[in-house]
Amino acid sequence: MVASTAAAGVFAVALAALAFIHFREKPPIADLVRFQIPAPEKSSLNYGACLSPDGRRIAFPATGQDGRTVLWIHSLESLESRPLAGTEGAAGQVFWSPDSRFIAFEVSGKLRKVEASGGPPQTVCDLPASMRGGAWSRDGVIAFGILRKGLMRVSEAGGAASPLTTIDSSRQETIHAVFSFLPDGRHFVYIRYSPTAERSGIYLGSLDAKPEQQGSRRLVATDSNAVYAPSSDPAQGHLLFVREGSLMAQSFDARKLEMAGNAVPIAEGLPDEGRPQFSASSTGVLAYRTGVPGPSTNQLTWFDRAGKNLGTVGEPGQYNTLALSPDGGRVAFERNDPQAAGRAGASRGNTDIWWHEFSTGISTRLTFDPGFDGQPVWSPDGSHIIFSSNRDGSMNLYQKVASGAGNEEALLKSNEEKHSYDWSPDGRFLLYGVQGQKVDVWALPLTGDDRKPIRYLQTESNVIQARFSPDSRWVAYTSDESGKREVYVSPFPAAPGVKWMVSKGGGDQPRWRRRDGKELFYISPDRKMIAVEISTASGAVQPGIPKALFAAPVYGGATLNTTRYDVTADGQKFLINSLATETNSAPSSPITVVLNWEAGLKK
Repeated sequence: MVASTAAAGVFAVALAALAFIHFREKPPIADLVRFQIPAPEKSSLNYGACLSPDGRRIAFPATGQDGRTVLWIHSLESLESRPLAGTEGAAGQVFWSPDSRFIAFEVSGKLRKVEASGGPPQTVCDLPASMRGGAWSRDGVIAFGILRKGLMRVSEAGGAASPLTTIDSSRQETIHAVFSFLPDGRHFVYIRYSPTAERSGIYLGSLDAKPEQQGSRRLVATDSNAVYAPSSDPAQGHLLFVREGSLMAQSFDARKLEMAGNAVPIAEGLPDEGRPQFSASSTGVLAYRTGVPGPSTNQLTWFDRAGKNLGTVGEPGQYNTLALSPDGGRVAFERNDPQAAGRAGASRGNTDIWWHEFSTGISTRLTFDPGFDGQPVWSPDGSHIIFSSNRDGSMNLYQKVASGAGNEEALLKSNEEKHSYDWSPDGRFLLYGVQGQKVDVWALPLTGDDRKPIRYLQTESNVIQARFSPDSRWVAYTSDESGKREVYVSPFPAAPGVKWMVSKGGGDQPRWRRRDGKELFYISPDRKMIAVEISTASGAVQPGIPKALFAAPVYGGATLNTTRYDVTADGQKFLINSLATETNSAPSSPITVVLNWEAGLKK
């Protein structure tokens, strides 16, 4: 009886959705219909769910127990969800083409699009940094935000992206993010984030304006994302945004391009932050998530070379990059506190550097700034930690005594985005990445009188995750010059054009066996821990045949500047940032879908 009742309920919701979607051009049904979409089995929902413009489907990223994120498509007509092949590693916001045919998403430093019906993803353009929101105009222009770079634009057919807005440093702006074009296809609403609350809010932009001439008139004061929801009246839609946990709807005159009336709450309990947690179609369908869904909970876990779980380190948490100390007695890591106050426009919470001592089981917090502090690198003697931080706007390089005594020392500050990679074992250089339209590797001298940065590797592709060999003579790194990520080794200092490919069939996140440098490890595209014997006796690199050691449950997909595992000096144990088991993770909140949501405005 219970089963038949549940089945009848599912059928009724599907029937209501089908009728509403197909007959939207007629007078809408009198009452709204509300139902929920749970996470796929053995997966947790991420932020960024987005309705198709026609209201028939919703796309959302979900992370499985293996730590892999995949895009899913849920049909509102059949109430079925299916994973979208080729989208493994998708990160952040997803958005649709105006005809509801394609879905755009970010993966491995690229903006890609894939047909909702399936097929191989196509690269639209390279991304100079993490994407913040995205929108697709009816004229084939894709707009998206880039962290600390403003909005960019690119043709749906692909090509190089160009600036659409510029960050106003005089206003201390950190991010511009766009989520909706207006009906005319030329104007869009976007968010400007600033630590100064009176400057953050929803603004109006135009494809026809130069980047430095975009309008400065604020439509709404908020830190949330903003979505334009068309109405049955083409000239009068609604602007949706979050204010103090309430999803608000305020009338917007699409012809005069101005707000009208007062904002009205239409849902409660949404995260009051910049990440996209709601979406609206052009057919009267609304989708949102309540609560604090948060990033997945991770666990630092030891594995041996056979993949045997040897135990965990510390409590489950939201971890990212990690690095073992030279003596192997501690691990430094990024840890996000989702409840802490971060800087305006940042991801939820605040990320700081901690370190954990294995002998005592005690974790110690090293940094306390409300900005992002991450990518820790140990000094050769373990006394200091270099890290990257955006506390002064751009991502700069800082140093602090590992014990926590004293203040941070700024090592290198500029307007460029810098990411700390590795400290040479001889103590002389720091390798770091400079992120622009692509990532290049530089070396910062840490000794002597001349501390001018030296460009180490510059190519037409991304060069990331650089690591010194134990003798400081070689550098392993990841490059996508072949069209996919592979691991290479080059001499240090650089010898132009001299390099050896170590990986076969793709590779990411290289680490050396630090005792002797005779073995290199990396993560394969199918998430296996790969080991390669390395010989440099002849003065050249002679890599052996890559051998898969075990399936490595490394959290998340391929990234530009993070390394989510490390290996002991003898190469026998691996500390991996893995996804916590379901027993250690709170279930993610479902997606709530509302049909004919405007009916609620009349009550």
